[in-house]
Amino acid sequence: MMVDILIENGIVVTMDGDRAILDPGSVAIRNKSIEAVGKQEQIAAEYEAEHTIDASQHVVLPGFIDTHIHVPDILSRGIGKERKLYDWLVNVKKPFVAAMDDSDHAVASALYCHEAIRFGVTTFVENAGGTGSGYDLDTVETKLAEYESAGIRNIYADGFMDKTSGDEIEAMLTSLRRNAPQVNHPEDGFVSTTEALDRVESLIEEYHGTADGRQSVWPAPYTAVNVTPEGLRGAYELAEQYDVMTTTHTAESELQERSPLSNVEYLRNAGYLGDRTLLGHCVQLDQQDIQLLAETETKVAHNIATNLVTGSGIAPVPAMLRSGVTVSLGTDNACLNDTINPLSDLRLVDLVHKGRTRNPRAIAPEAILEMATINAAKAIGRENDLGSIEPGKMADLVLLDLEHSHLTPHTDPVQTLVYQAQGTEIDTVICDGEIIMTEQTVPKIERERPELLQEANDRAAAIADRAGLSGTM
Repeated sequence: MMVDILIENGIVVTMDGDRAILDPGSVAIRNKSIEAVGKQEQIAAEYEAEHTIDASQHVVLPGFIDTHIHVPDILSRGIGKERKLYDWLVNVKKPFVAAMDDSDHAVASALYCHEAIRFGVTTFVENAGGTGSGYDLDTVETKLAEYESAGIRNIYADGFMDKTSGDEIEAMLTSLRRNAPQVNHPEDGFVSTTEALDRVESLIEEYHGTADGRQSVWPAPYTAVNVTPEGLRGAYELAEQYDVMTTTHTAESELQERSPLSNVEYLRNAGYLGDRTLLGHCVQLDQQDIQLLAETETKVAHNIATNLVTGSGIAPVPAMLRSGVTVSLGTDNACLNDTINPLSDLRLVDLVHKGRTRNPRAIAPEAILEMATINAAKAIGRENDLGSIEPGKMADLVLLDLEHSHLTPHTDPVQTLVYQAQGTEIDTVICDGEIIMTEQTVPKIERERPELLQEANDRAAAIADRAGLSGTM
């Protein structure tokens, strides 16, 4: 049988139900999906291809799924580091993003896609500033056009806030703004529940399923403390109506937990927890919260690097996994994490939780790799077509070159990926059956934006100046 692409002679880490590893293995791709996967001799005997990739000395694995990110923040790298969460949000992030125009967002989106693809990300969930946060419809269209052009799979989670954080947090935010009088602080973007939900629904109607099916749109109440029960329930109902999911930031900071109810209890009471919900962070959880997540099949995006950078704490991931909660990986803000590199974060997950629990078996390496592959697919409701290398699933694949001294010897490919790989060894990325990176070049983006890196540097400096952040450390 003739197929479009045949990947031969690789070590295929399938992440299928049996967690099969085929060495040597082969993958056949036809019409955007995986036609067959199996031992090299079997596939070679049954299939011929228009394009053959020799994966000798390579690991072939599912494309990484990054379940929680903020795209525009990539241009604010190096600004306002060493701050607690709310100080950074109020005095760095919000002023910087508010000073961006659509052309800035286009460059930020292209830069994000370029780096994400180079590190093997084929799908990402963007927690975007939506209604009232400066992302007008032209901005959304600009961003989605860049993602479509890059050939990456994306989920645009349109954020909204329809209530304040409460007197204590609002007083703190006012005080923090006074500490940075030189910064051009934007006004808080609160809108009515109806306006927020109407906008999300219109975006779903217009953009969900575009870019040949690679683009999705979700409702995204921005944080649990900034959305009413009506807004939360309305978001979940939209997710049910349109067969999508919904996401929000939850229990990231201790300040968010200073109420009679925990964030998780508040979400439960609002009718927001469920199998269509993905919660970002979940740092400040107790065992009762974890049990609620497990009982409702609510998913979690673990953003370990940014939680560490802001001193927010460490999410109790081993306890969540023991309780049966689906935990995925998010790289979150590139300006806090510093990279969009799932493999470096997977190693961090392993080391931090071992140290925190004083247990070298706190999380098995296979379970850690699942966070960026099959469990990430479950976290976004796409386990039936993404997250593993199986016939019928979408052809989103990554090839990682093993011929490096730091990867030698490589007796166990999963352990090699989690403990030794740095991400820079990835040389080929396939998304939706199309090769979007080859020989570590991303031709679509590099052809359309040959001066991308210099333009990003220039625009970052200009945005910081407009925001009153020039020279901020």
